[in-house]
Amino acid sequence: MAISPAHRGNSFLMLRTGVYFLVGVLLVVGQLVPGVTHQIAEGEMLPQTLLWLLAAALIASENQLSRWLGNNPARKESFDADLALTSNASFTDGQYTYWLPIVAAIFGLVMIAFSAWYVSGNGNLRYAINTAWQWGGLIASLYVLVQLMTAWRVARMIFAIIFAMALLSMLHGWYQVNVTLPIDRESFKNNPEAVLREHGIYASPGTAEYLRFESRLRDETPLGPFALTNSLAGFLVPWVVMAIGLGLRRDFWRSAPWRAGLGFFVLLTLLWCIAATESRAAWIAIMLGLFTIILCKIVSDLTLRARISIAFRRAIARERSLPLAVMGLIGLAIAVLALRNLDSKSFFSDAWKSLSFRADYWEATRNIIRDRPVLGVGPGNFQAHYSAYKTILAPEVISDPHNFILETAATAGLPAGILLLLAIGWLIWKTFGFLGSHTTETENSTPTAKALNVDSRSLIKATSALYFGAIGGAFALWLGHGALGNPPDVFPFAVAFPIVMLVLAADYFASLNATLRPMEPKGLVVAMFAALIAIFVHLSASSGWLTPGIMNSILVLVAGIVTVIRRAEQRGENTTSESYSAWTLVITIGAWSFLGLFYWMAWLPFQSCKQIEALAFQDGLTEPRALAMIHGDPFNPRGYAFLVEVYVAQGEHEIQRAGVVSEATMARFDAALKQFLAVDAAEEGAWFQAAQWEMRLSTSRLPGLKHALNFFQTASVRDPGDVAVLIQVALLAWLCEDTTTTHEFLTRAEAIDIATPHADKKINAATVYWPLNVGPSSARMKPQVWQQARQSEGLPSGWARAREVCNFLRSQIGNAAPAVR
Repeated sequence: MAISPAHRGNSFLMLRTGVYFLVGVLLVVGQLVPGVTHQIAEGEMLPQTLLWLLAAALIASENQLSRWLGNNPARKESFDADLALTSNASFTDGQYTYWLPIVAAIFGLVMIAFSAWYVSGNGNLRYAINTAWQWGGLIASLYVLVQLMTAWRVARMIFAIIFAMALLSMLHGWYQVNVTLPIDRESFKNNPEAVLREHGIYASPGTAEYLRFESRLRDETPLGPFALTNSLAGFLVPWVVMAIGLGLRRDFWRSAPWRAGLGFFVLLTLLWCIAATESRAAWIAIMLGLFTIILCKIVSDLTLRARISIAFRRAIARERSLPLAVMGLIGLAIAVLALRNLDSKSFFSDAWKSLSFRADYWEATRNIIRDRPVLGVGPGNFQAHYSAYKTILAPEVISDPHNFILETAATAGLPAGILLLLAIGWLIWKTFGFLGSHTTETENSTPTAKALNVDSRSLIKATSALYFGAIGGAFALWLGHGALGNPPDVFPFAVAFPIVMLVLAADYFASLNATLRPMEPKGLVVAMFAALIAIFVHLSASSGWLTPGIMNSILVLVAGIVTVIRRAEQRGENTTSESYSAWTLVITIGAWSFLGLFYWMAWLPFQSCKQIEALAFQDGLTEPRALAMIHGDPFNPRGYAFLVEVYVAQGEHEIQRAGVVSEATMARFDAALKQFLAVDAAEEGAWFQAAQWEMRLSTSRLPGLKHALNFFQTASVRDPGDVAVLIQVALLAWLCEDTTTTHEFLTRAEAIDIATPHADKKINAATVYWPLNVGPSSARMKPQVWQQARQSEGLPSGWARAREVCNFLRSQIGNAAPAVR
């Protein structure tokens, strides 16, 4: 029995409606659980990557099936129409300009894959694999968004969701500044230990972690759902510029007055939040975004024979007084909010200090690229290598270089960084080529759904799927028990939820209007392109560009620009020709293969380790569980660390029972420790942890203490500015009776302590590992002397304050160098 075109259209519509729902979920989850760089490396963003890959496979399958079964005019009336679930526009139709980014993307993924595999034996391969798949997920999500946003009706729905997320992030930040932080500051003043435990922090007064938390409480800038203030500002910046660009279109003011008022309200609230973040890079990005709008408007009015002055006057003459007046009000609001930061005398000094920090970041990153120009240090492994390149007095070990181009070149190789620059250049070239062309799209050029007899129920289904996916994504965080990521605090969202729902509901009912007209294509491209330039400017001096909270904005803007330009280029062409079905088949097979490869390489190991970890934390760690974790993910150092912990605990039990560790236990310990270091050799913390394990089993055994000394020395090479590691080397050298090394590393630590301006980097804030049962290798000193020297109340067992240890060591080796003051 033959399948009617109407049934085919409904079947395809159901399949794509599921994709709409997934995209709505991901756009919301990506903003509420944006994550940071190290969370990407650890695999916390893999659930979002899985859903994007699934959406790409589903939409590729729908495209292939629609070409095989429904490529006829009847199907176009029942399925495409103004609903335009896809125009089936091919990017392989012989126009070489679209082959360039496709080939570049494929080559870039190959480079990232090689870079990730090169990490084996040189760093953390699991981090590299997880981050490499994050890149693959970005390509998949861009493919999905380009397919869906071909229709203006769908694109405006996605824009509405992103604007709603920006409003929600702003309200979250307002709640933090006015409610959460004052309560936390007062509670911390009365009972600091309770507040620290509430936030999952176990730190003693004076430690670096304690000082960082105390400093964060004094900071009155909002974070929103992000981990860093700059990340919140970076997310809001493009949508501020986008709102301004859309508001300057003439046709915007012919729409409903409530829509203009709502847009103006959202714009001002976002500007307030950016002012509260005190992000200087954000204001620079906004100003350059506004300059881009002006430049693009000039270019869009130029012809080959027109002069710039004539075109500029023509552009001014075409504008109405109302948009110009609104632009003046917006400029005044931006100036007032920007000048708000100038009230502080430290504004310029802080700006210079921030720039100097970034200069240090970029210099160290440049040296990394110089040493590893072809494949870089590997995705997700930047932080482990950066500590060896940073300056001695650098304030922190950063997880990325605060510049998206340098980050790409350092982690995936210089060719990958050049490819990214070429991709940006290609987009700029296409945009200005489109703006300078004579391409026009009249408001009535796209037929309405009513004219093409589209079932209004199909329109409602497609429109509703995206919005219900967005709402469902928010609830899924709190109902999914962490399956999509740890949900943020519910209270600020309870305050913001009614307002955001009002915005979404207003846009939803407006989208059901069958006579809704598309925007002017050039005006829309100008707004999106300026927003994209603004976020790239901000990311040139800030971090987190690979996190979903930032990258989703970039992908939506890129997909919007490409689809508008592509639709204008294919105006009047038949874009559903059978001659391209072979390419859709290749894409479909590739999408499902990509999903299967991801499941085998990343998702299955991640879930296996997560389940075993949950059992270990609940019932205790055992050797079979650690071995099962290693079997489930042989590239993850956590399984080997668990196995070493099992043997260390077994060795400590033998020491308590018989006073010595058996040879069999030591052999298993040595083998497991060797495997652990082999899969995470670049990380300073891995060598530090290995030295601690050796100390726990060595007691006063000279070979074990010398092994620990070697491990601590390797850690000091990985981070030569860490005073805690330097004092650890000095301590182990003294235990091994190497006074020369003790003197050398004590002097280095004391010199850094005097020179550094950072309180959390001084000896006072540092702690060292010195178990009670670990003493000198000879009997020249009574145990009471050195045990008394390492007593430190308020610290976990086995830890001592670095200042006390440093002064004790100085008293033992003499005063050849200045003592700690």
